[in-house]
Amino acid sequence: MKDYRQFLNESTIDNAGVLIAQYLSSQGYGNQIIVNTEESKEKTKGYYEIENGKTKTIWIVAENDKTRIQDKITIQKILDDNNISYSETRLSGHSKTRTDISKKDSGIGKKLNIMYKYLTKTIAVQELFVGALVMQKEIYNGEIDFAKTDGLIKKLTGYFSKIKGIDDVKKYIIAAQKNYSDLSPSISSSNSIIKIIENDGQTPVTAYWPAKMGNKWIDEIAFLNPQIGGIKTYNSSDIIFKTKGIKGEVFYGFSLKKKAKETDLDPTLINKAITGKDSFLKGIVSDSDLDEIENSKLDFFRYAVGAEENGISIENASTMSRDDLKGPIVDMDKNMHNHLKSSENVFFKKIDEILPKYSQDFAKAFLDLIFKPELANNIATKDFKFNLNTGIGAINVNGIAPKAAINLDLDSTIEVLTGLYDTKLDIVQTENKKQAWELDAGASKIFYTLTSDGIPIMNIEIRYKGNFIANPQFQAVANVNFKNLFK
Repeated sequence: MKDYRQFLNESTIDNAGVLIAQYLSSQGYGNQIIVNTEESKEKTKGYYEIENGKTKTIWIVAENDKTRIQDKITIQKILDDNNISYSETRLSGHSKTRTDISKKDSGIGKKLNIMYKYLTKTIAVQELFVGALVMQKEIYNGEIDFAKTDGLIKKLTGYFSKIKGIDDVKKYIIAAQKNYSDLSPSISSSNSIIKIIENDGQTPVTAYWPAKMGNKWIDEIAFLNPQIGGIKTYNSSDIIFKTKGIKGEVFYGFSLKKKAKETDLDPTLINKAITGKDSFLKGIVSDSDLDEIENSKLDFFRYAVGAEENGISIENASTMSRDDLKGPIVDMDKNMHNHLKSSENVFFKKIDEILPKYSQDFAKAFLDLIFKPELANNIATKDFKFNLNTGIGAINVNGIAPKAAINLDLDSTIEVLTGLYDTKLDIVQTENKKQAWELDAGASKIFYTLTSDGIPIMNIEIRYKGNFIANPQFQAVANVNFKNLFK
């Protein structure tokens, strides 16, 4: 099969379907034959061809949203370079668009529509790429073309079996193929990690992948994961390296994040449930206030289910249990955002009523959970170095382009947090953002800003992520004021 870069600028092929299929094949997409796209669209990376009368639709399911966007950009470039006309149609209900090619221009005798989607659940390989790269102690500078990238992936996956914690090596080797969106920021992270370890006079000897070990880490590194404040996995390292050198045996843990470009929004620092048995608010707000939040959630869902034309009256819905509500909630999944964005959203209103009362305690606990300062005092050895590392790397038409990573070590983080804890910490509604229950709200979220002596340092959202049976989550992103504290 020809690589898409070989035919990108050719004009001899006028069949848009063939061009697109060749590109997708070059990127590791399999052609999946399915009966119902809606049931399979978010389960397997691939492309699905559905023919219906005068229209053929290609559903492209990428590994993540960034890859989905890159696929769209590249496919439209292929069409442009081959003088194939197309238009974009905005999909009903959200901002995504599809690419439409008329029967006259498609070259297949019927209209061709291209839909771009991505997996809701992906197989993580970023941590494994970083682990293999660091253990091989090779620095990769500048852009890497696709031919070399494919060879590098083959080399790295050959090391996966040596990383402790992998349960099914073959599965991750398959997931790594042509996974440029993970590899590019992984190289960025590994370049910085190699330098950190080398500058300490150390050499990595073993890599551990805690993600697949669950709450109970293997004996060799279990002492690095103490239970602190009721949190079973307080140590949030995504990859851990045991090293030897002038300081003896030292462990380095890295919580890994990624983004494509330096100018992109920073990745979310935390995803933590606000309600349920694992609620982050336990131990921060009083039991009675936590009960009020849980009860308001139940009241809200009863209202939402009763307001739907689903055969359940408001009266009957008002007495339904949490378990009884689950089925109707799943059935009305697409409409739930509209109910969240209404004045009847007593659930989010109750959160907004209670949470600011606990600003100082909430803020400290929130920062502690993100940056793990208590690791320094609770691990049996002082020879553990915890870091937050954000790899930066994008994909372009030639290959991948890793940039310099951003790394925050535990010592400097503790210094910054100690200063913040001496200030007045508040959680306030974000200026110029409409909350979910307000008129003309653009999103079904609550927007907060964490401030230190009135200065914004972190943006926080409370939102549902995925289905509405799960609990809503806190998500946080540090702003420029916070990052400047480390300079």
